[in-house]
Amino acid sequence: MKLLSVVVVLVSMTMATGGAKAVTYDFSGSANPAGPFTLGCQVGGFLNSGCSVTQNAAGLGVNGMPDTNPGNIDSFPIASFETLIVSFTQPFMLQSFLLGNFNTGDDYEYALNGGAFSNVINVNPNNVNALVTSLAIRASSFRWADLLAPDSFTLKSFTGYAAVPVPAGLPLLAAGLGALGFLGWRKKRSAA
Repeated sequence: MKLLSVVVVLVSMTMATGGAKAVTYDFSGSANPAGPFTLGCQVGGFLNSGCSVTQNAAGLGVNGMPDTNPGNIDSFPIASFETLIVSFTQPFMLQSFLLGNFNTGDDYEYALNGGAFSNVINVNPNNVNALVTSLAIRASSFRWADLLAPDSFTLKSFTGYAAVPVPAGLPLLAAGLGALGFLGWRKKRSAA
């Protein structure tokens, strides 16, 4: 009976901590969802001097100075790049992200947790499945193919959930241990 009680408590604790539901933050249309994140941008390369995050019907973009397409993350002017940065306020289990205005000739690079950028890829949507504190997406640059058809896309949405921080899990652990103690006390009392 004691083993059954322990199993019931452990299963209950696991369900309570592992029951986080994935949420999709969609930036297309007029949606502007609030969440456990902040948005920022960065530009680099030839002539760029500043940036701001933009939003339109296709999603989030970057307006670099100068920029012929301020609604998208693009690689204009030549040999430059725009980067959209999503910084999470607590660890976030990023399952996937989806790019808007994404054509077959477009490609991009992304970085997690402030690390190095990936190799140039053209996968959309991208199934990341990683615990992150930040996500940076940039139009790839310094490619000859981009001279004729510069990369240009938006961040349409991303899906994931905030990880349960350890301090929030402590009350669950305390409740489980308390329940075990109560069951042991009740068994002793009924035996006496």
